[in-house]
Amino acid sequence: MKKFKILLLLIILCLLGLFIYQNLEYFMTKQTVGVHFRDFQWTSMPFPVLFYWGICFVAGLLISEVRGFAKSFGLGRELKKKNLAIKEMEIQISELQTRINDLTRTPVPPVAAASASTPAPVSNESQPTEITNSSDGEMKKD
Repeated sequence: MKKFKILLLLIILCLLGLFIYQNLEYFMTKQTVGVHFRDFQWTSMPFPVLFYWGICFVAGLLISEVRGFAKSFGLGRELKKKNLAIKEMEIQISELQTRINDLTRTPVPPVAAASASTPAPVSNESQPTEITNSSDGEMKKD
């Protein structure tokens, strides 16, 4: 892509040079610039027309640079505002995440190390229970 841009720039410069060469008589003609405003009158020294074209070209470059700087400063301020908003939202997200974690966390009862490794003993003293039907249809344990 870089080689393409250089080639395109060279083509444009060649066309510009060809244009100036073909119109060299016009561009080398000396002209004066005069300013007449009410009582103020001023006339410049005679310069070739190419000189005035160069002044206009440089003035255009400077104006576009000033506009570009103004736009970049505006974008810089906008970027700072958006970065600040992003940081505030990240803080909100982390606070909400901790709230979610606190709400979804269920307390786990502590388990003793001895009871976790060995099963509880079964006693032989328990007797089987008898289930009977009552007169109202409920089942009862005795």
